[in-house]
Amino acid sequence: MAGPRYGFWPAQMRGESAMSRIQGKAPIENEDATVVGIDVSKATLDVFIHPAGTKFSVCNDQRGLAGLTRRLAQVSPSIVVMEATGRYHRAAWLALHGAGIKVAVINPYRSRRFADVIGRLAKTDTIGMLALGEATGAEFNLIPFGGGNPTAMAAITGEVDASALPLANPITFGEEARVLGIFADENPVPDQTNDAPTVNEVAGTDLPPLTSSRAWAVQADAIAENPELIEILKQTMRQTLEDPEYIEAVRASGVPAEFIDPGNQEEAMQEAAETRELAIQYRDLLTGE
Repeated sequence: MAGPRYGFWPAQMRGESAMSRIQGKAPIENEDATVVGIDVSKATLDVFIHPAGTKFSVCNDQRGLAGLTRRLAQVSPSIVVMEATGRYHRAAWLALHGAGIKVAVINPYRSRRFADVIGRLAKTDTIGMLALGEATGAEFNLIPFGGGNPTAMAAITGEVDASALPLANPITFGEEARVLGIFADENPVPDQTNDAPTVNEVAGTDLPPLTSSRAWAVQADAIAENPELIEILKQTMRQTLEDPEYIEAVRASGVPAEFIDPGNQEEAMQEAAETRELAIQYRDLLTGE
């Protein structure tokens, strides 16, 4: 049974997932506060002191812990953070705690989930929403999901109001989803998206196309030294994409055949350069720094 229509802010083409700025607890009030992270293993403790940028390692034994305690006492950290690693973190925790140093022992699953979420931020979808927000003054609460389909389902089920994702995803959901705008110069499939406008057209912005296509990355020297092989690679790709069986397989998956586009090297490099420029602009938000 078809559900209600929800809105999407899709990227232009196929590819990975969607959005996001992490929703977290309040940051440390003093941005200059000294925070220490310790990577724990059976034999060693790898230490990083922020914001000084100091790195060092000590043995995870009585002598190493004594030296670690003395050294950290000199910098008076606001907090020391380490993962729970079975029995290997306990001696360090007890030594630092006994010296009056505040220690937080965190669940390693949560820290890895944090890293996973950060990795999902640097997508064209997220970059597009950040650029759109800055250009229009709109505020978006961005939440990461693991791929196009989970992102689409978040909107369909009402978990979020709208999603940014590859255009193919909402199309495959049919009447359950409605495309609101496209990060591209033009709508490649107006008949399958209710003639959705481009984001630039609606918002009066001048954002570059934000595609999520797949590509081969070949070293520039290799391209210059092997032009014949590069041409074979290009021809093979074109022949594959023009194969009727391949086209039919794409259609059978619910993806419009209009999305089958080999592109070209010049356009791909131009789009990559424009996307990179935006990524650098929003680096702090994309990396969680």
